[in-house]
Amino acid sequence: MRAIRALIVDDEKPARDELRFLLESLGGIEVIGEAVNGDEALRLVAETRPDVVFLDVEMPGKNGLEVAAQLRRMPGAPRVVFATAYEEYAVRAFEVSAVDYLLKPFSRRRVADAVEKLGDSLDDEEEFEGKIDRLIREISRRFETTKIPAERNGSTILIDSSELMYAYSSGGKVVLKTFDREFVTRLTLAEVESRLGPRFLRVHRRFIVNLDKIGEVIPWFSGTYTVAVKD
Repeated sequence: MRAIRALIVDDEKPARDELRFLLESLGGIEVIGEAVNGDEALRLVAETRPDVVFLDVEMPGKNGLEVAAQLRRMPGAPRVVFATAYEEYAVRAFEVSAVDYLLKPFSRRRVADAVEKLGDSLDDEEEFEGKIDRLIREISRRFETTKIPAERNGSTILIDSSELMYAYSSGGKVVLKTFDREFVTRLTLAEVESRLGPRFLRVHRRFIVNLDKIGEVIPWFSGTYTVAVKD
């Protein structure tokens, strides 16, 4: 059986070097090129026709989602394995058998699992087509911002979820905390949680925290932890 031909796309050289080393150490896979951005990736895919593209999600210019969408329109589109630095809890839904989602820093075991899944998927085009579409839709949700209604001086304003440090309940009220202000919302904490999506985590029955705003997680008493946010 011929080696799987792979293209690595990442704007960070250490990440490309790490992934190339792990892939080449496994055997059965040949890294045929590297790209540092989406445009270069699309050009190299057209020139080299790889079996799989290991694709960073966040890059300058075209992000990985845009590149993947364009790859899907190419004849004989390659498989896509997304790579990201997001925490594992947020991407468990993307653990599918035909395409995969690797977390940085890469581990040899996870890269090996991804290569095994790729080998299985290359013979099942119809199944792959449906799964990559679903994967792109799911990841796209992570890049959508949500507006949360809040009250200010008798008026309703909309708070962008990307500005939230955390939300909490206190004294029968639900409070939205941005870097320097607090706003009260008429939503329950459960309703706020349902709107925020996977970048937010319910760390306590009264608190929902924006994972992008966490500065430290500090061991506390009796197996508990204190979360310190960046404000």
